[in-house]
Amino acid sequence: MYFLAGEYVKQLQRRQPELDITDSDVLCVQIAALCFNLGYGPFSYTFELFLDEIYKEEQIQRPWSNVSKASVLMFEYMLQDNEDLMASFKRYFDNPKEDTNTCITFIKDLMREKRKAQLDELIEDKEFLSY
Repeated sequence: MYFLAGEYVKQLQRRQPELDITDSDVLCVQIAALCFNLGYGPFSYTFELFLDEIYKEEQIQRPWSNVSKASVLMFEYMLQDNEDLMASFKRYFDNPKEDTNTCITFIKDLMREKRKAQLDELIEDKEFLSY
């Protein structure tokens, strides 16, 4: 997912320069794609089925039924628990208009799919595919 998301946004960056997509934007999309499914747990969907069965027997609701919310929580935990990770982000985000916290907010929004409508709107005409 990381690679494909990066290639997709890089194509937009190259073919539609009027969108003003920075290298930091590309990196944000790649990180969001990489971390998007963190909330699924081990063995992905199989683990989901396992949890459903466990909690059905116990007649209680699973701790997290919203995978994107769980993914964002895990991403936030990674940032809090790894001081070097934040320093790496500061080194690699190159957009002088935005600070690191803005980039991290953008990543979390992408993971929550808040920015999907904006992306859909940008590529609605699929003009970038005709080059």
